[in-house]
Amino acid sequence: MERIIIVGAVTLILIWLMISTTRHSAIVKEGRHCLQPSTGLKIFSILIVPLTLFILYAILQSYEGQEIPAFLVGVLFLFASVFLPYHTLFVKLCFDDANVYYKTPFSNKQSSWKNLQEIGHSSLLQTDYFIMDGIGKIWCSELMHGHDELGEILAKKAEEINNSF
Repeated sequence: MERIIIVGAVTLILIWLMISTTRHSAIVKEGRHCLQPSTGLKIFSILIVPLTLFILYAILQSYEGQEIPAFLVGVLFLFASVFLPYHTLFVKLCFDDANVYYKTPFSNKQSSWKNLQEIGHSSLLQTDYFIMDGIGKIWCSELMHGHDELGEILAKKAEEINNSF
């Protein structure tokens, strides 16, 4: 019972840290509003890698009959330990009134807001996304500095596009 309370307390502290360190406004650089991960999200992104290694080790110790659930948990953590740090630490998203700028270690793309195709939310990943022609699907966590600002401009641009038809 004590372990459950400790795990719950640590989880609550981590969630509080991620939420409390998130600013609603983006960082402005050279006239562009740039989204950046909150301190809590950066810490969580880094900590998920050793946590995944521990989980994978624990899976190797699983009992007979637990192979399938253990494998599924391992795959989930492995996916999270790649996806989250990559998007948090290596992907840069900026925007201004005319364009979206999206930079990854593999590409550096820019697209006009006129190319906005879809806005959505993934319940599975608990994050928002939007699709730009010329860039593709862009993921954006609510724990990024500037998420609210991006949401406002997305709503404005979507309305402009809808009114032009």
